[in-house]
Formats: sequence, C-alpha cells, structure tokens
Amino acid sequence: MSGKTAFQGNINLPALSATALNELKRQDTEQEGAQEEGRLRIGVGRPFEQPIVVGPQIIPGAEWPVLPNGWRIWAAQVTSPGAVGMRVHLEWLNPPPGARLIAYDPAKPASKATPITLEGLYGEQQVWTETVFAERVAIECQLPPRTDPSKARFALTGVSHLYRLGVSARQAAYCELDVSCYPDWAEEAAGVARITYLNDLGEAYLCTGCLINTSPSTFVNYFLTANHCIPDQTTASTLELFWFYQTSVCDGFPPFLQNVPSTSGGADLLATLSKAVGNDFSFLRLRQSVPGGVTYEGWETTGPAAQESLTGIHHPAGDYKRISFGNPVDNDSDFWHIQWFSGLTEGGSSGSPLFNANKQVIGQLWGATPPNCLSQSQTAQYGRFDVTFSYIKQWIEPSSCATLGATTPTAPNCGASDASTTPMLSWAAVANASGYLVQIFSDNSCGGTPLQTSPELSADTTSWVVPGEVGLQSGQTYSWQVQAIGDGVDYCDGPWSSCCSFSIPYVPPFTPIKGTYTGLFEDDVNGVSQGSAGLFTLSTTARGAFSGKLQIGGAHHSISGTFDDTGQATSYIFRRNQNSLTVSLQMYGTDLTIGTVSDGTFVAQLLANRAIFDARSNIAPEQGAYTMYFAGDYGATTDPAGDGWATVKVDGAGNLHLAGSLSDGTKITQVVMVASDGTWPLYLSLYGGQGLVQGWVAFSSSSGDDISSDSVTWIKPASRSGYPAGFTAFPSVRGSLYSAPPRGATLLGVTNAYVTFEGGDLAQAITDQVTIGANNRVVNLGTTKLSLSFSLAMGTFIGRITDPSTKVAYSFSGVVLPNYDIGRGYFLGPHQSGEVQFSPPSSP
Repeated sequence: MSGKTAFQGNINLPALSATALNELKRQDTEQEGAQEEGRLRIGVGRPFEQPIVVGPQIIPGAEWPVLPNGWRIWAAQVTSPGAVGMRVHLEWLNPPPGARLIAYDPAKPASKATPITLEGLYGEQQVWTETVFAERVAIECQLPPRTDPSKARFALTGVSHLYRLGVSARQAAYCELDVSCYPDWAEEAAGVARITYLNDLGEAYLCTGCLINTSPSTFVNYFLTANHCIPDQTTASTLELFWFYQTSVCDGFPPFLQNVPSTSGGADLLATLSKAVGNDFSFLRLRQSVPGGVTYEGWETTGPAAQESLTGIHHPAGDYKRISFGNPVDNDSDFWHIQWFSGLTEGGSSGSPLFNANKQVIGQLWGATPPNCLSQSQTAQYGRFDVTFSYIKQWIEPSSCATLGATTPTAPNCGASDASTTPMLSWAAVANASGYLVQIFSDNSCGGTPLQTSPELSADTTSWVVPGEVGLQSGQTYSWQVQAIGDGVDYCDGPWSSCCSFSIPYVPPFTPIKGTYTGLFEDDVNGVSQGSAGLFTLSTTARGAFSGKLQIGGAHHSISGTFDDTGQATSYIFRRNQNSLTVSLQMYGTDLTIGTVSDGTFVAQLLANRAIFDARSNIAPEQGAYTMYFAGDYGATTDPAGDGWATVKVDGAGNLHLAGSLSDGTKITQVVMVASDGTWPLYLSLYGGQGLVQGWVAFSSSSGDDISSDSVTWIKPASRSGYPAGFTAFPSVRGSLYSAPPRGATLLGVTNAYVTFEGGDLAQAITDQVTIGANNRVVNLGTTKLSLSFSLAMGTFIGRITDPSTKVAYSFSGVVLPNYDIGRGYFLGPHQSGEVQFSPPSSP
C-alpha cells in the first residue's frame, strides 16, 4: 500500500556541515577514550523547528486520499542529507483502532515495514520509528475504510540522524575473531543481538545483549544487557534489535544490516542496577516477537573456576558478530575480571554475554581497558550473573511468589481443521494475571522455537489475532499455547497452557473471477447471536477487486478492496459507538469464500458460495416449487409450540424466493441464490433488527426430505407482545416438493382427514374430522366450529376454529407437505402459539 500516494508534508533538513561532523567525531573519540564502558554513539538528534502536526483542525479529511480499496493515506517525507539511517520521532500519538503508521525508504516503497498501531503503543504517546537506512524517510498513516480522519492525531517532531556505522561497514579491530569461524559456538551466537537505542536528545547508541532462557524453558523473550546501555523505561521503549548480523562463512562478507531480521517496538524494563550501586545490568522483556532460529541462552549462578576457558560473543564497534576467549584473573562482589588471550571487546560490545566452559551465561559486559591487538593485554569487566539472578529470579526461576493458574485455549477448538491463515486465538481469563503471552509453533505439539511470540497482552485481553506477516499457510497444521503473566511480586507467571493444534484447509491457487457470492457468518464457539451473526454478500471482478455487504444486528455495512495474489483480503468497518469490525476473506478456488468477522470480542466464521446457475446452459437442478415448515417446540410455553411455514420457489437460474409466516405470527420473505451444492443461507432480520432467523438449509432427496436443516436459530428479543421474555429457539426445518393436484384430484389424494389443534392456551386438544370434495372444498364433520380452505397453487391452507370451552375463535394457517402426506401450521392463542396438523385417517 505504501508509496502510492503524494506526500502531504515535507521537511528538508540542512546537511550537517563538515565542522559539525568533525565535532561529533572529536566528541566520540574523546568520550570513547575516557570511558571504560563500551556503548557507542552512532547518531545525533535533529528536532524540527516546525513539527508536522496531524489533527482535525490542521489536516482536513479532504487531504486524506482514498485508495481503490477504501483505505485513506496521509504521508510525509523527511530528508536529512548524509544520513546513513534515520528514526523519526512521533509524539502526541492517538491513532484510531485499525490505523497503521509505517516508515520506509521512498526509493524502495515495496520494502517491508513494521506498522505502529494503537495496540502496540502500550499506552505511550510518543514513539521512535524503526531504523530506515536512507537519508530520506517516508511516514504514512493508513486508515481503514470508513474511519473518520479526524480521529487521527500525531506529530512528527524530529529525527535521529545516524552519521556512522551504516550497512556492512567493517569497523572492528583487525584482531577481532569472526564468530562464524567457530561453529561450536553457532547456537550461542544465535541468541546474541546488536542493539540500538536513543536517549532523550535523540542520540543513537550501540550495544549488545542476549536472550535469556527460563527454568523450566518457556521461550519468553527476556533479554539481558547493561544498565549503562538501557538505564530506564524511556530508553527501553526505543530499543531496536538486529539478529544474525554475522558472516555466513568463516571470514566471509557480512550481510547488509537492513537485510537481517530485526525486532522493533521497544521493551519493558523489568529490573536494572547501575554500576554505582551494583553490577550494571538491565533485564527486559521484548514487546515484539523475535525471528525463528534464535537461541534462548542458558545461565549459571556459580562463578568460573580458576583458569576456566571463558567466551564472549559481541558486536565490537557495531560491526558484525565476533567472539573472544579468555580466563578469569580477578573478581569482586559485582564483577568478573577477564583477561583475553584471543580477541578483544570494543565500544558497542557493552551488555554482551560472557559464557562459561559449559556455554552458560555468567555475566554481561560493563567495560574494558583500551583494546590493543599487539599486546593482547586487555582486561574486561563483566557484571556477575549471580548478582543479577537475585533481582530477576522471579521471572526466570520463579518460586517466591504465588504461581498463577494455567489458562485454557478456547478457540479455535483444539484439533480444528477450518482455521484461517490469520486466526484469532482465544483463551479463558486467569484471576490476578497482569497480562498474557501467546506462542505459535510450526508443528502440532508446540515443539522447538516458536514461529511467533506475541507482545505481552493486557490483563483484560483474552484473544490475539496471528499477524499475517507470520506467514501461516493453507494446508498446514500449527499449534499454540498461552501463558498468564504475573506482576513478579505477588504473582509469578503461570505455566504454559496445554498445547492446542489447528489446521488450515488447503486453499487452491487463486484465480480472479467475476462472480456473486452469498453466505453467512456466525461464532462457532458461542453460536448464533444477534451481535455476531448475519448475512454476507460479495461481488468480484476478473481483476480481483471486490465489493460486499454485511448485514448484522439490523445494520448494513459495505466493504470493498482487492484480493492479493494468494486470494486474501482484509477490510475494516467503522461503527459508531461500537467496536470496528475486521473482515478477513480468503478465496477458496472460484466457488467459495471463507473468512472471519471480528470486533475483537468475538470471531465469527464466514462462508459464502458463488452463484453458478443460469437459466440456459447450467439450469439449477433444484428448480421447482416447495413447501416447508419450521418445527415448533411441542409442549413448550416459553417459545412457540406451533409450526411456522413457508413456500419456496426456485427458478432455473437458482434464484430462490421464500414467503411464509413464523409461528409467532411474523411474516417472512427472502430472495437468495442456491449454491452448487444445493444449500442456501437462510437469513431473516426480524423485529426491527433486534432478532433473526439464521442457518444453512439444504435441498436433498435423501430420507424423504426435499428440504432439510437442523442448524437454524430463531432469536426473538424481549417485548410487550407474545413471549414478552423473548426466546432463542432451534427449529428443525423440513420441506417437500409441491405441485398442484390435477383437476378433479384432491390434495394428498384423500377425501377424509383429521385436523388437530394442540397447545396455544387451549384447555385440551381439539380434533375434528373433515371431508374433501372433488373441488378440494372442505366440509367439517365434527361439532367444533371450523372453517378450512386451500390455495392449490401455493400448497397453503388457512382457516378459523372456535374453542368449544371458551367460545374464542382462532385463525390458523400452514402448508401441505406431499412427501409426508400431512399438513402443518400454527394458530395463535392469547399468549402462546399452538400446533395445527392436517392428516389422513391413518395418522389422526
């Protein structure tokens, strides 16, 4: 979506003068020579004299161009000549739900960018974008369809201008050792990252750090570095990590830094201690996921033995990953002192891990004496991990706080075989949890390194949508688990839940086709409800564009857009005073659309079929006339006992016309298309949009049923009329082909029949015998006052009966069902619906 709109804002900063650059170099040289700790400055803050402010009074909605898919985009461009990279400062952030802010190189608009969203701000109102390795950066704010642009508020207030250590620059001392030359350390190297962060002035610095495992292993993204790198939460929120910045072969060429996996979004600072009072550590939990293939480092609280071989892995001068070997020569209460005999550490190595002979972390680098390749006499000081452990034990080996209970996955159902490629994973809440973490795996048993770990989700969140960039594929099986996170004081993290697997159906290759699709959506977990179920229609073009409508809760909403190359699309629906809806679609071949509809509190599964019939070359096999009934809840008093009814006509093009009456007296009609498999989506919005009838109905010749369904839901809200408490009923639907009897013949081929009335406030059931003449005129043979007549063309009947005990007359109606040799319908008593049955003498 990026790079396809003009820039509404533009800031061109002047180039840093040679004098300014020389002064920065002088300051860096002086600072690096005077300090033992090895953080390294690489960028300088450049605040804007005139920030670009986006808000309703400043940027009118007309200045937000609308794309063909309905999204709106506002974009600005910032240029800082000579920068090898930039991060843009965004303040006063208040994006609407579904909005995304991205930063990218306008010369490479197709490059992948990590979006900044409302959910990823963690309540903060300022953020620095991820690094863009260019002297020009584009900032886009993307609003989903039907989002009011006046709801977007933010400002561009400055940049961090990176003036050195660009991509693939060899900066480290010549005697540093390439980690790729030591394959025995490859696994440990995979857990070490090059990190950058910013201070309050926007100055950028480099350090190193590593992932830390827990006991037992949980693969939570805990990260260890130095306090003089990350001293506070403000700095932690700017953290950016670069993984696998290393050569692929011994002494080979490193990759370009912008091409290695990165993690942005900052981190939560869980514990820290400065050198002034301790061992200079910072322990964090990353907010965003790490790439696959990383290592969560093991650790040890026992110190090294004399002359034990120790190893450091780090990014000296911010360069590609190196390795150093040495022995302990001294220690104090907070630090191990290490003498290197091969390799060194430099600025940028700070925070890197020290490994013992068993490849376990025993410290993090504070600083070292000046590096000297000629003498190999450098001594480095590492903050002791046994000191750090006492501050972070509650996270990596919890025991002193009450352990939270395990949560339970709820959706998709474990073993489900119909998940989407961006499923919403849901779970049961755990009392006293401070948040939740979710991990998803590429197998069915939660084994190995997770494909993705969610950011820490808030305590009131019990669902998480797997982002599309995770790349879940159709035809594959995945698994996931969820963990309740404690506050680390009174409550420790709970255990991971039981592993829950799901499969994504195979989706045939996407071929755009012109078509019309109709279907339903409903929550598979909680069933049909007024606020999470409805009717869906979609029209597509041969170029992959689409437009559609959702009918939900009495309201109609429109969507539009274009399917991607895999047949996927996502649309957003803004609803006033309600959560926005996210509609995810997947074309399944040419005749089926599947997907989900969600407002963040429910996930409804969507299915829609393409209309394939015409009245010429592909005539619908269901063409004909039918009668059908909605079976009542016989004997019930809280919902209707009578049978609702309808007539159905299907033409050669598969157009279905339904008309009838529910057994509470509500008239119903529907016009819809029959699918290629002989099903149709029954959806009736009732009672002013406060109720509905919904379910899939099928044409079938099996078991004598020409029409059948056992999946229909009928919801009526509380009201002052019949059934004032409201109800939810689940009537079975059955139906029969119908054709009018030939001239001179009677309905059902009988001349005698019984008409039975039951329920509906009657004191007792009433049964009367009738005769049917050659002209299908009905004569009552009983003593009860009864009239009955048929519509031979439609297969319906109407009449009136008087209750002999109360002398109250009731109207009734229904349909004749030839397949069952019976007629069924309802009548309405003062408070309840009753059953009417018309049947031959053999079944009175």
